[in-house]
Amino acid sequence: MFNERTVYVLEHLAHGDFVESVREEGEAEGDARGRLLGFTRALFLILEARGLTANSEVRAAVANCDDWHQMYHWYMAAVTAERAEDILR
Repeated sequence: MFNERTVYVLEHLAHGDFVESVREEGEAEGDARGRLLGFTRALFLILEARGLTANSEVRAAVANCDDWHQMYHWYMAAVTAERAEDILR
């Protein structure tokens, strides 16, 4: 009547294991997105504190970034950049 996957899901739902694992996975993803958002805000604060204005290209690139390595590169570049646009290079 049910395929193996359906039986697996129903069994784990009944024990709460499946729901718990999905909840934990969601929390981990939410935590990661939250940390990335904090990093994004910090990057803009660094630029602002240094008197650098982020143009629309910089704002869009940083706001849409979901790559930690790229964000870290931009964050470190913001510390020494002469212009906000320089962080993208």
